[in-house]
Amino acid sequence: MRAIVLAAKKAKVALGIDKIVGMGNWSFPGFTTEMIEDIEFEDEFDHVVPGIGSYGTITVSGNYDPTDADGQAALYTAWKNKTKITNLRLYLTNSEKYWTPDTTGDAASGVYIETYGAITFDRADLGKFEFTARVTGLLKLVGVTTRTSTTSSSTTSSTVTA
Repeated sequence: MRAIVLAAKKAKVALGIDKIVGMGNWSFPGFTTEMIEDIEFEDEFDHVVPGIGSYGTITVSGNYDPTDADGQAALYTAWKNKTKITNLRLYLTNSEKYWTPDTTGDAASGVYIETYGAITFDRADLGKFEFTARVTGLLKLVGVTTRTSTTSSSTTSSTVTA
């Protein structure tokens, strides 16, 4: 079975249905689980048990647009007021496939703006902007068809718990 290839040029970042203008790159480091040491005297090797999971910090960057009231300016307001954002969407394509906080699976889920604006200007380039958002709780992947076998598939909104 062939892999599905996603053209990154069709991705986008939004707050709800409002696209954050100018963004051209998003990433998150993947899922991590804290490992807790379970050792005692005379142990010859480490013993660990899984602790809490984390989605880590999402990084988004692109072109700076201070007039983007529903996007970049809204992020600044969320950072300044320390407001949790529950409607951040990291689109895989320009359709309805995206990562977002899973407020159904965990009502406390969302992101907090950790850093707002590494704003840079270079005379040979456009003004650049970057923000980071720390995930709290769960994320879910919406609208992706998962392969359950070679003969069937289903469209799901699945929560991936770290």
